[in-house]
Amino acid sequence: MLTQELAAFDTHGARQKVIAQANGYLVLDVTWPLTGVENLELHIGFSPFHPFARPLVSAPNATFERHQHPFSKVLCLLTQESRQWYSRQLVADFIAERLERLREALGARAASNMERAAEFEEHAADTLVAYFGDGNEKASVVLFDGAMSLPVGDFGILELQYTPRAQGEGAPFEALLTSVRTASGGGFAKTFGLPSDRGNPATLPGRWVKVDKPPLTNDPAQLLQFAEAKVGEITQAQRNRLADYRAVENNTMYLTGIVFPDEVTYGASGASWLFVVGRRKFDGVGKPLGAPRFSTVLGQRAGEADFFARFPVGKALRRKRVLLVGCGAIGSFAAAELARSGVGEITLVDGDLLEPGNSVRWLLGRTAWGWPKAEALAGFLQREFPFTKVNFVFNRIGEATIDAKAAKSGANQLAFFWREASQADIVVDCSASTEVQHALAWLCSELKKPFVMGYATEGAVGGVVARFGTDPVTEWSSLQDAWDQGTMPSPLVDPGQTVTPVGCNQPTFVGGSFDLEEVSLAVARGVVGTLCPDDYPLSKWTISQLRLRNDEGERIPPSWALFSNPGQLI
Repeated sequence: MLTQELAAFDTHGARQKVIAQANGYLVLDVTWPLTGVENLELHIGFSPFHPFARPLVSAPNATFERHQHPFSKVLCLLTQESRQWYSRQLVADFIAERLERLREALGARAASNMERAAEFEEHAADTLVAYFGDGNEKASVVLFDGAMSLPVGDFGILELQYTPRAQGEGAPFEALLTSVRTASGGGFAKTFGLPSDRGNPATLPGRWVKVDKPPLTNDPAQLLQFAEAKVGEITQAQRNRLADYRAVENNTMYLTGIVFPDEVTYGASGASWLFVVGRRKFDGVGKPLGAPRFSTVLGQRAGEADFFARFPVGKALRRKRVLLVGCGAIGSFAAAELARSGVGEITLVDGDLLEPGNSVRWLLGRTAWGWPKAEALAGFLQREFPFTKVNFVFNRIGEATIDAKAAKSGANQLAFFWREASQADIVVDCSASTEVQHALAWLCSELKKPFVMGYATEGAVGGVVARFGTDPVTEWSSLQDAWDQGTMPSPLVDPGQTVTPVGCNQPTFVGGSFDLEEVSLAVARGVVGTLCPDDYPLSKWTISQLRLRNDEGERIPPSWALFSNPGQLI
C-alpha cells in the first residue's frame, strides 16, 4: 500500500520524503508542483487507520485567506461530512483533485466572484474564533446572544453573571454576558439574559475592546497584550476614558473581551467574542501577590435563535404550556424531551420519592435519590434547559382521605387540577394508572383540552401512546371497550416479568430504560405534533401500540401499529 501511495506522488511530479514513520503514523514532506506559481511545500499525515480515515494535509509556509487552519496550517480539502473521503483513492490523486478546487475557490474570492466561489467550496461559515478552541480553558464558557451586533464604540465595560462549575482556585465557570457599555458611559448594547438563570450568579467584572482581527495565537498573555496595545492607541489623547477600564484589574478574577467581525454564516459577518481570564491573589491589605495568571475562554452563542437553530419547531413551542402527570420511567424522559424541544412552560405532577432502584430506568441517578421525583426532575430541567420554565407539584391525583380534619383543612385537589389544566395547552398522562387516565380524560373533555397518554406494558415488551382531541373521555372509554371486547388487539404484555423488590410492598415489572424510552419519545412526538401540527405534522394516528418482542418471544426493533380510531388500523 505504501509503495502505491508513494508512486502516485511521482506520477503527479511531486517530490516526496518520509520525515516520520512510527506507531502507525506516516508523515511526508512533499514538494507539490503548481501551474504558473512556485511549488507548494506540503506536510501530509497518514492516520494509523489509513485508508479508512482521511489524511491531514498542511501547507506550513503558505497562508491562504480561507480553507486553512491559521495555527496548524492544515488545509480544509474536505468538509466535516465523513462521506467526503473516498478510501480507495490514493492520497496524491486526492490532493491533485482537491487542491485544484481550493485554488479555484480562492481565485474566485480574490476576484470578488462569490457566485463562482460557491461552486467550489462548502456553503458554511469559516468562523475565525473557532480556531482558538485548542487554547480554551477546560470546561469554562462565556455565553452571549448571537443576535448581538458589534458594540458601538471602541472599548468599555462588560456586565457578566458568574457561576462557578466547581470549587477551588482556578475552577471552571460559566459567565453570561448580560450587557456591554462604552468607556464614555454611552448606551448599552442589546442586553441578554436567559429566561431562567441557574442559582444566584455573582457579578464578574469585565471589560472589552473591539478589533478588526485578533492575533493568531493561543497564548492568553499575547492576546491580552494585543488588547492593551489597541486600547492604548485609542486613548492616547483621552487618558480620562481609561479609569473604569483599568479598575477592572483590581479584582481577584476579571475578564477582558476581544470582540471582532467574523463570518458567522456563509458570506455574512457578525460579532465573535474571545475572552482572556485574569486571576490574581491579594494579601490582607489588598496588595497583589505576584503577577496574574491568564487563560483563554471562547464566547459561545446562547440566545434563543442560537438555541433553536437546530430545531426550528422549538420556536413555535416557546408559547406552549404542558401539564404532565406522572414522572416515572416514561414521564421523566418525556418531560426532558419536551423541555429540550423548547416548550415554554411545563408543570410536573407526581407523588413519589425516587429510590436508588428506580435509576435503572429513570432520567437521574444518585444525586436525586430520596428526592420527590417531580422536584428533582424540575430542578434538573430548569438548570439544563433555561428557555423552559418548569414547575413541580407533589401530588397524587385522585387520592382520598379518611381524616376528617385533613379533608376540612386541605386544598381542593379537583380545583387545583382544574386550574392547572385550564392554563395548559395540553395535558399529558404518564402515570400508567387507568384511574388517573380516566380522570384526566374527563377533565380535558370538560375544558376542551387535547390529551396525550403513554405507558409501557408489563415486561417492557410493548406500550401504548394515544392522542385524544375533541372529546377525550369518550375517546378514552371507546379504546378501553375495544380492548375489552376484542375488536382491537390488546397491547403486548408479559405478566411473568414482574418483581417485588426487597423492602418494597409494591410489585413492578422488569425492564430497562433503553426499551421504555421508546414510549417516552413517542409521547414527546405526539405532544409536539398536537401542539404544532403545521410545524411538525404527524400522520392521522390517534392510537399507537408498540411491540418489542415477536411471536417467538425474541426481542425485536421497535414496531408500532397505528390506528386512526379503535380498531381502524392505518
